[in-house]
Amino acid sequence: MKVNKNKYFDAIEKALDNANELIEEAEILVKYNRNARAYTLFQFSIEEVGKAFLVFQFVLNGNIEDVEETKKFFKDFTSHTVKTKTSEGIDFMFALAIEKSSYSKKLIEEFIFERVDVTVSNNYKNYSLYASFKDEEFYKPSEIITKNMLDKISQNAKFRLQVGSSFIKLGVKNYDVLFETRNNFDERELSEETKKKIEELLNSKFD
Repeated sequence: MKVNKNKYFDAIEKALDNANELIEEAEILVKYNRNARAYTLFQFSIEEVGKAFLVFQFVLNGNIEDVEETKKFFKDFTSHTVKTKTSEGIDFMFALAIEKSSYSKKLIEEFIFERVDVTVSNNYKNYSLYASFKDEEFYKPSEIITKNMLDKISQNAKFRLQVGSSFIKLGVKNYDVLFETRNNFDERELSEETKKKIEELLNSKFD
């Protein structure tokens, strides 16, 4: 199956729009103290932002004419864990893109040291929807999803949509230039620069 490039761009727009709608609907549930189900929608929003990134990465760096590459892309496109993992990279990208500060350092530290495994994230999404067996006990969602967990995922979802949407839309706008120059980057040099910036951030002290 081959898909036109503009259809992929349309998929990006729809995924970002849906991510925003999911957050709006989650906020309605929060208003009525339906925290477990609100948690679910915030997680879905994170996955939709990851989906938008996944699509853009494929259109920019993949070969949309290749049947096997396209097949693998669509497998990832429907994978909850792949989309969540892709979305997590937004925190990392943003931290490296902005000026050094206590905030950028915190983002890097959380990305490296405090990230929850994507499988665990997927498990908690299921816990937020279904009665579950956990730690030798049965629970309903509202007994597992705490207010603190909800606040954290709400913050993550909103941050990733705001930052991710800006990055992706800028990329789509400048797609032709990025596509033409995509092979001009020295991956080894970029990797060394990234490593150096991470080390600088982690070793920095801020008031």
